[in-house]
Amino acid sequence: MLKIRAIKLVVHCADEQSFGADYTFASGLNIVRGDNSAGKSTLYHAIIYGLGAEELLDGRNEKVLQSVLKESVQHEQHVYRVLESYVQLEIEAREIVTVKRSIISRNRSPKLVEVAYGAALTGAVAVAHVEPMYVHDKGGATDTMYGFHAFLQKFLGWQLPEVVGSLGDTRSLYIQSIFPAFVIEQKRGWSDFLATIPYFGVKDSESRVIEFLLGLDVIANRKRKQELIQTRQAITARWQVAYQDIVGTASRGNIEVQGLPEQPEIFADTSPVVFTVRHQGERLNASVLSSRLQAELVELSAQPIETTGAKLEANRKQLRETQQQLNELSLGNDLLASRITMVKLQIDQYRTQHQELVEDLEKNRGARKIYDLGAAEQLSVATSHCPTCHQDIKDTLMPQTVLQTPMRIEENIAYLDAQRKMLDLQLSMQVQALAKDEDLYETQGEYLDELRGQIRVLQSELVADSRLPSEADVEKRVRLKANIGFYNRLLDELTIKVAAVRNLSEEWRRYLADELALPRDFFSVSDQRKLNEFEINFKRLLSRFDYSSSLLDNVQISRDKYTPVIQSETARYSISTVMRYNIRTDSSATDLVRAIWAYTCSLRQVSDRFHGNHPKLLLFDEPAQHSMSDENFRTFLQEMAAYPDGQSMVFASFNNSDQEFASITNGIPFTLNRINGKLIKPIPAQ
Repeated sequence: MLKIRAIKLVVHCADEQSFGADYTFASGLNIVRGDNSAGKSTLYHAIIYGLGAEELLDGRNEKVLQSVLKESVQHEQHVYRVLESYVQLEIEAREIVTVKRSIISRNRSPKLVEVAYGAALTGAVAVAHVEPMYVHDKGGATDTMYGFHAFLQKFLGWQLPEVVGSLGDTRSLYIQSIFPAFVIEQKRGWSDFLATIPYFGVKDSESRVIEFLLGLDVIANRKRKQELIQTRQAITARWQVAYQDIVGTASRGNIEVQGLPEQPEIFADTSPVVFTVRHQGERLNASVLSSRLQAELVELSAQPIETTGAKLEANRKQLRETQQQLNELSLGNDLLASRITMVKLQIDQYRTQHQELVEDLEKNRGARKIYDLGAAEQLSVATSHCPTCHQDIKDTLMPQTVLQTPMRIEENIAYLDAQRKMLDLQLSMQVQALAKDEDLYETQGEYLDELRGQIRVLQSELVADSRLPSEADVEKRVRLKANIGFYNRLLDELTIKVAAVRNLSEEWRRYLADELALPRDFFSVSDQRKLNEFEINFKRLLSRFDYSSSLLDNVQISRDKYTPVIQSETARYSISTVMRYNIRTDSSATDLVRAIWAYTCSLRQVSDRFHGNHPKLLLFDEPAQHSMSDENFRTFLQEMAAYPDGQSMVFASFNNSDQEFASITNGIPFTLNRINGKLIKPIPAQ
């Protein structure tokens, strides 16, 4: 529940004149009565402004407010120029807070909102502390430390759903989008259902608002769909990583992978994945190559081995060439190992620095935003206190003992952001370089081991008895055995990795099944009950408010946009056609107002019955539009008075007639706030 407890307007003018207004409100029906041009809309707009929802008034910040609050005040033939002005709004939900927001101020931006925890206007609860926040700037809906709309969501106990943006992205439903469902302003609010909903790039935002207020399961189904999209993306990412891993592993043996899909798909154990390798000018299956090497080893084993004396000169030449190659490669690999160690250390340092920079940057950005908006002097950063450790600081990166201040906070933030971007680039480059160096180090290491083996064999053969068998021939047999072992081990490793991808393929199968099982219309049994009740209640209220533009039997609540539609059936040439169109098209101006009454009230009632998310607050500015009959207006006020567990506020002039006011409100319980003369009056000197 959201309750407006009190409001105070203060306007300081030239010539030491101060003006203002203050009112308190109760639960149940509140009527704010004033003659035309008395200031009802000024008061109404100030309430919306205090809640940070002035986008409903087709603008932002002080631009949407009347001139008496920001330009000049006329009093007793004198015109006083406004110097400073602000609004205070005492509201209640889970607790009581008082919101203060500047309208005109030299040092305070209208984006600054100061929230006092307590009843600063009525005195019902002592103010415990004050926190500065901001609105209508990046982070206002997500910054849990300083964002006013993020605070307001928590204050109301709302968990706003994730919705799809117009570009297909995911974002949170903005709190300002929900207000038009229970706040109807005079100029545009009576032109259509949810007419003043702001545009925040949310697809079908009106529908998302109704789903949230009624607590429809369709939100969960839509969320489930979004989760499935994320599941698909996760499986796709893991699949691509596994694919690249298999390809990289195979490349160690110059093996090419065939038959493995690059993108997720269902493939059974019988789906072949083939590993081929180029050998002596032809491409062979790696298993076939292993078999051939095995056959070659068997053939060599059947042949006699030459003596060392017969191969003496050839062995000397080969030893010199192999030794030189080993020395050059060993030196390069030692340097590579040192470089790898240094790069790893550097990457660890960069990551630590990057994390610290990100945390420090975010804290200082939030604090700086409040500082720029002109927060109270007790704000830590405004008094040169560190927002993290609360110690005295200077607006500089220099040591605190240095008297000069070469950098301001905004320059410091720009510097930190530049450092972060530089670290991002360095990290990316270092990680890529490390991967290449490690791969090269491993490859060269294997080749060094092979060269050392060859040298040992050649050296041994040079000093061996010339009558002894050639160790090189023996080593060839050994190398064949090693290659056979290498390919067999590599094929075993690849087989295990392919099996993991097959398991991932089963996850993909389950994802496709879950996607297929998702309800196509998304509506649960509970959703159908709520929407049916919404429709029945809406039609009941249409009848009560004397709606007559269309037959009520033809009125429905659409199941796509949740707005009232007229369904008609026509027959032509024996062909029956069903048409649905917005009820606004078929309604007179007065009946459209009646329909908006019924829609807004029904939404509140059904949400309350099914424990939805409606704040149980209704605000109407001049609801008796288009010469509405007194009897219909009286019925409307009776309906408002029937919600004692919430709060309804009606701003109306009653045609400036005391007799009409008395006649319409007779017997209806309500709390009256009468604007006598003008809303903004002189404030008595203290």
